[in-house]
Amino acid sequence: MIHNLPHLTQKDGSLYIEDINVNDLAEQYGTPLYVYSKNRILENYHRMKEAFEEAGIKIKVHYAVKTNSNLSILHTLREAGAGADVASITEIKLAQHAGFKSEDIIYSGNNNPNEELNYSLKYVDKINLDDISILPRLLQFGKPKILSFRINPGVGKGSKGIATNVFGGKDSKFGVDPETALYAYQMAKKEGVEKFGIHMMPGSGGLDPDFYPTVTKKLFEIAEMIATKADIKFEFINIGGGFGIPYNHSTEKALDIEAIAKEIAEIYKDAIKNGNVGNPQLECEPGRYIVGDAGLLLARVHTIKNSYKRFAGTDVGMNTLVRPALHGSYHAVVVANKMAQKKVQEYTFCGPICENTDQYKEPRKFPILEEGDLLSIFDTGAYGFTMASTFNNQPRPAEVMVNGSNHSLIRKRETSEDLIRPMIVPQI
Repeated sequence: MIHNLPHLTQKDGSLYIEDINVNDLAEQYGTPLYVYSKNRILENYHRMKEAFEEAGIKIKVHYAVKTNSNLSILHTLREAGAGADVASITEIKLAQHAGFKSEDIIYSGNNNPNEELNYSLKYVDKINLDDISILPRLLQFGKPKILSFRINPGVGKGSKGIATNVFGGKDSKFGVDPETALYAYQMAKKEGVEKFGIHMMPGSGGLDPDFYPTVTKKLFEIAEMIATKADIKFEFINIGGGFGIPYNHSTEKALDIEAIAKEIAEIYKDAIKNGNVGNPQLECEPGRYIVGDAGLLLARVHTIKNSYKRFAGTDVGMNTLVRPALHGSYHAVVVANKMAQKKVQEYTFCGPICENTDQYKEPRKFPILEEGDLLSIFDTGAYGFTMASTFNNQPRPAEVMVNGSNHSLIRKRETSEDLIRPMIVPQI
């Protein structure tokens, strides 16, 4: 077991994901290659769900599709009982293709265009709006079965490298303040909307266990104020996502989700006793927590360059995994075919993209590298492929799912022809 992750092991000097040698995967499918452990995804989902059930309440877990939108992953989670959190027309269609029912989807867009609002009303039961100004445009097309507003509770937290107020906080572009939200619910009720929910997204990737109960309590206080003054009851209260995972396993500690669930459960039970908010379903919408540590990204070393510093040039660049360049995010990296070697040298890991940001900021110590070695980048199941680009006209990578001793391609590798095909040279 590597980094306390049961799906990753070392055998005979090679890295295994579940029962599969990643070197064999790289040989069969090529690199760059995203690889996901099906069993780890399910383990993470059930751990969160069962933590709340053991604390005495049921929770509906809506998986955040934006995190990793591969249909195989969506299908896996839908079969396990999850709902889907979507933020675009395509994500709605992906959820439909994966078999999610309209009542199990929540649409939470941002700065929504009219086309998207109209489409969401037709195929999604729960519509979550980011601002009161969107409500009149939504009502042009009809009334949602359940209407929610995203609350900005005024505080937020994020992981290192992501702004603390990326989702929550007074500088965030997401959500509305409580007083504006009250007016929005009053307006919606006046316009004939009959069922309501309430929602927040307070942060992204946080590892402070005390933050989640604290911000949840604040949301419930806001919900009680709105329910009382607007004379409404809530069908659901969605505490959002943002649950983090350790990326630097030597310095970061995994969340004790069971302890967090117990505290949130007490807040929920107290609110139900008071009776002001009704008897709402508790919901959340994690993404990273479910798929983040289930993914590996395999990279082939093509160049060893000795200049002012020693570079290990690979076929994985910021086009394939943008988080280090965009957020300064840390990802552990190992040499998958030299796991047992002890002698090391210092290398700066970089990719093929014509940008100087296409390198890890800090040198890493690796077993002595040669052309053809295989690197494995950990914790790339979240915001990996979904944020990949074709910059420098580099095709996006393939994706593979592993289940025990079985593995399967779940997304074909793009080709140069795939990038050229949509282009048109006009005869003007």
